[in-house]
Order: sequence, then C-alpha cells, then structure tokens
Amino acid sequence: MQQVSPTKTLNTSPGTKAAAKTVLERSQSQSGECDDTYDDGVIEPKLKSNATLAEVIERMRHPTLGVGFLQQTVSLPSHTFVSIYAIHWLQANMENVTYEKATNIMEKLLQEKMICHASGDTLKRYVVGYYMYHILPQKKDKELSEYVKPLGDLQSFENEWMEVEVLGPRSPLLTTETSSRAIDISGTSPVTDDSGMPAFLCDNIDPNYMQLGSDDMPLYKNTHLDIDVNNKSDRIEWGHARYQATFRPDQAYEMCIQWAIASGNIVAELIFGWARKAQSCRLQMVPIPADPLALPFTEKSDPLRGPIYVPLNEEPLLRGKTSLFEGFPEETWLERLFLFQEAIVGRFGFIKCTVESTSHAAGVGDHLYVHVTGNMFILIPTTVKLEQKCLRTKPANKPVNASRYPVHSDVAPSPHEGYITRHVSGKNKDDYDNSRRMGFLWSWNHMISKKWKWSQTPATGDEGFQMRMLRDFKHFCANHEQRLSLFWDSCWEIRERANGIKF
Repeated sequence: MQQVSPTKTLNTSPGTKAAAKTVLERSQSQSGECDDTYDDGVIEPKLKSNATLAEVIERMRHPTLGVGFLQQTVSLPSHTFVSIYAIHWLQANMENVTYEKATNIMEKLLQEKMICHASGDTLKRYVVGYYMYHILPQKKDKELSEYVKPLGDLQSFENEWMEVEVLGPRSPLLTTETSSRAIDISGTSPVTDDSGMPAFLCDNIDPNYMQLGSDDMPLYKNTHLDIDVNNKSDRIEWGHARYQATFRPDQAYEMCIQWAIASGNIVAELIFGWARKAQSCRLQMVPIPADPLALPFTEKSDPLRGPIYVPLNEEPLLRGKTSLFEGFPEETWLERLFLFQEAIVGRFGFIKCTVESTSHAAGVGDHLYVHVTGNMFILIPTTVKLEQKCLRTKPANKPVNASRYPVHSDVAPSPHEGYITRHVSGKNKDDYDNSRRMGFLWSWNHMISKKWKWSQTPATGDEGFQMRMLRDFKHFCANHEQRLSLFWDSCWEIRERANGIKF
C-alpha cells in the first residue's frame, strides 16, 4: 500500500491546471476575435444603462460583440462564459456601468434563471472570478436543437474544473464606503491610508483584520488531477489537488498536489511545466514544504526542524511610555502591534501566505509570510483567538506581559506556544508563563534546489543571499544603527503631519 505523498506549490494565480489553461486559452482567442468590444471606441452603440435583462442576454450572445464563450467540451454546456470576464464585458459594453452595477446585473440574471452555474446547480450564487456560468435557453429558444445541457452534478463538475474566486487586496482599515470597489488584481494590500499614514497608527483600523474571512467560501477546494498529461506512463497515475478557493493579488496562492500512485519523474515534470508556463503570465511558482515552519502542534512533530526566533527590540521605542501604543484605545493594542510587525516584514519583501498547515487550522492566530523570491518564511506569532475576543475587558488586576501588552492567564499553552516561549524567555514549558516579548519566527524553504534557481523558474537567491537577508533582518529588529527607531519616528512624523501637528 502506498501512502499519499503531499507536495505544495505557491503561486499568485489559480491558472495552473490543464483545465484552467483551456479556459484561459479559449477566452483569449475569443477576446482576440472581438477586441473592439473591450474598447470604449466601438462602432456598435453600447447598451443603454436602463436596458432590460433580455437585451443584455441578447447582446451577450452576439457572435462578434458578445461576451465570448468557452470551447464546447463534454463537461461544459452551451454558451459557457467566465464570470469575471462577463463583469468586464458589461463595463465596456454598457453605458455608465460600474463594477458594482455590473455585478448586480449578473446576479439578477441568475435570480431570473436566465443564467446558471455551468454545473447546472441552480443554488450556486454568482461568484466573481474564474467561475463558469452558462446562458439558459428561454421560452422563445426552445427550437434550439444544438443546445447542450449541463452535467447536473456539481461534484462531478468540481472534479473536472478548478474554479477560484477573485477578491481585491484586504485592507486593515475600515472604510466609510458601503459598497465594494472593483477588483484591482494588480494591487497590493493598502498598509497606509490616503495620507500615507501607516495602518498601525491610523484611528480606523479594522478589528477583524487579523481573522480569516468569514465568507461562505471554504478555505480549500478539491479536484481530480491528471498527473500524466503527456501520456508517458504505462500505468495508471492517480492524483488529487487541493487549491485555495480564493485568490488575492497581495497574497501567495497555494496548491497542494497529492498522489497515491504516481511516478516521481512524471510529478516533477508536471510541476516544472506549470512553473515554466507561469513565467509567460509574469508569475512565479515555487515548491514549499508541507509544513513551512515545522511548529510542534503535536507530540510527533519533527524535533530536528524548527524556525529561528528573531526578537524585536521595542525598548528604544517606548521612551517613557508604558506601551508602544499608549494614547490609543487599549482594545486596539494587539491589532496595532500586529500591524506594526506586518509593516516590518513588508519592508523586507514578504507577502501574506495563508497555507493549510499554518496555525489557523489549530485555532491560533499566527500569520505566515513568504519572501517574494520564495526562499524564506516568516511567522508573526500572536495569541489572538476568536474565542478570546470577549476576554479583552479585564479586571483591574489584569496580568501584563513583559511587552506591556495584555494577555489572558486562563489560556492554556499549546505545544507551539511552549516552543515560542522557550525561544523568547528561555523558559521550559514546565515554567510557562504569560510573559512574552515581540518577535518573529524565521524559516528557510529547503524545497528550492539548484534546479529551481534556473532562469526558467527563477526562485532567485543563493545561500549567501539568504544569510544576508536574515542578518539584515536581525540587525533591523535589534535596532542596529538606529534603523528601527528611524522607521518608527518616520511613521509618527507622517501621522503628526497628517493631523496638522508640527513635528
């Protein structure tokens, strides 16, 4: 009996499976056939802003000005289109249509049963992204003999196709706008407000920013995977893929490849092929370990692997204060501390990396980041849990940790908290207490071999570069040459300038 062998890859796009490649190629060919429909200067008059749903459907079906349908396959019904392309098409072909209005129009078409998910599931909501929907035949279209019905089985459809929701960068700041803006797939997470003030010093930080999204979308989805795409093997190659259900442009995107029966060279060829194709999309794909930091969540964790603790020297920043964020509401101190640490890792080229093996699965609020080269990981350890939100109002004799931030004495230490405590305070887990300084956990991506550093798959950076990065990060966090203090002062100068206070 062969065990299931996991390997993981990080990407900034979901377009890595052969099926998704078919969608992209077909969509590009369709859009290339009618490029004028995506130009504001089209000769054909645009749809009026008050056009009926029937008129929208009729224009979508237009052979040259329409939305552009995917190539017919066994698992796809007639007139299938990609949801995010339909939004862009409406914005370009209808007068005075914003992103929000285009989304509302597509949702109305779904409610009126004029379009439906390509699987035939009528309960599926309209999801903006690489989701597939098809135009349903209306009463007047009954004579269409070439109409191909959907499978009618959502599970079979999801086993055949990868569908990923596309969301914009997540902001740590609350906005006054009630409606969501158009998705900026080229944007980054706004770590400052409009005046350039760092998020950790803003007054309108989002208290839920540290939590995972509470959408109805699962964190991961599953699909079947054709491992032997070139038909080189003389036996059955059996694999599955777990992929993140949502994509954000400011975060790394993860796929987990699993196989029970597969040839090692065929799996490697498949992943290298994906990485090469990602280059043409200006993306980078790198392999990562199943557990990037090997934190001891269980007693069976690898004792020979473990991250490097990098302390953050906050003492020069206090300057007589009892806390870094004295003057701000105390209930926001933990969020501000996290945003401060996130701003630091962002300065060194790290982006968010929510992977299946991080502590979110264990109910712990730690946040993982990966360097843009793919060579290094950083984890910001936190003690914020969803069930602890109600515990922030503490009695007068509340315990305060060494960093002058409130903690909860009734929270039992988990194995990884004991690991962090030993590195932070030099205590054994038997001597565990709630005193903990600020800091980071640093780990290397040992999955990147010399082959992955080639020009075709540029996971750049040799071992010397990696060591220089760690040394430079340690020096910054230790406030060597006043670098941390200068960063802190510059942030406060921006805040005081924005508030009209002379610095």
